[in-house]
Amino acid sequence: MNIAQFSIKRPVVTMMIIISMVILGILTLVNLKTQLMPNYNMPMAAIRVSWKGASPDDMEKLVTKEIEKGLTSVEGIKRITTKSTMGKSALTVEFEYGVIIDNKVNDLVTAVSRIRNSLPDDIDEPVIRKTSSSGDRVMLIGLRGEDLINLKSFADNVVIPRLERIEGVGTVSVFGGLEKEISINIDPEKLEAYNLTVTDLYSTLKSASLNFPSGYIREGDKEYLVKVSGEAKTLEDIQEIVLKNSNGDTLYLTDIADVNLGIKDRSSYGRTDGIENIIINIEKSDVGNTVEISKIAKEELKKMEPLLPKGASFTINRDSAVDITRSINTVENNAITGLVLAGIILFIFLRDWRATLVVTVAIPVSI
Repeated sequence: MNIAQFSIKRPVVTMMIIISMVILGILTLVNLKTQLMPNYNMPMAAIRVSWKGASPDDMEKLVTKEIEKGLTSVEGIKRITTKSTMGKSALTVEFEYGVIIDNKVNDLVTAVSRIRNSLPDDIDEPVIRKTSSSGDRVMLIGLRGEDLINLKSFADNVVIPRLERIEGVGTVSVFGGLEKEISINIDPEKLEAYNLTVTDLYSTLKSASLNFPSGYIREGDKEYLVKVSGEAKTLEDIQEIVLKNSNGDTLYLTDIADVNLGIKDRSSYGRTDGIENIIINIEKSDVGNTVEISKIAKEELKKMEPLLPKGASFTINRDSAVDITRSINTVENNAITGLVLAGIILFIFLRDWRATLVVTVAIPVSI
């Protein structure tokens, strides 16, 4: 007995097998990891510049901003995201969908060449190449606001922990913003007069029960990192640390050093569309689902909006899930269109709607 005879003689069994296959196919489709789909690349290009020994501030002002200004003549740019770190400048240029990326890379080369004379002479030649949105990156989130100190603190203490808890997230990194720092400038003569050394001072600060941002002790060209934790609430708590008691006299930290609360030297800059902000980068793990991570991350951002500092807001600079979803929708639309056209052609030749229906239903089941 062949398959055709079996199907005719046992229609109920045959129908149950078909229904089971359909249900199994639907369940498989729903649980399919969308990142396993073929890569779908948005038209993007990367510009990288190196300048040995340059600070992030110099990279931002003298290189990144100058290049960003020079790109205004290039048409079709959707968004520019920049990052300036020690000796490195990175610009990611995202173009409107549908452009020919090779032509746009040539336009970028031309634009950068025009402003080359306005860049420092001793930088390495800018490297411009096309790139893609595929890979481990899931989202680039911008955190905008006027107070970059509070924004950086909010990102480190609130945003990062929540995003890292999302299942499938590998790493979450932050670029840009400002951080507070304690600066302790020692007077060497006073230190020697009280028979103390930098090591003594360092040990005292390390053992103090304080709660303040980390900072540095500076003596000439030397710096000593200090990180303290505990109960201090103000700068005065740091300044009034007791270094020694002798004959009833108390020696405080401020007696031998200037203690100030300032801004930490910047290690990176974040800019989106020419506006300085904080950039939060989410990357997935090997088993992470890009679309699911993106969905949950957006929900978390929505929950955090009431907690944002005054005047601050989130922006989605890049979302790989959008590209993947668009690709999936295209495949689905093409499949439906093909099925309908196949059904119409079959009906024209068979002139029997029942036979046409059987064959049409068999097409997606067989796939």
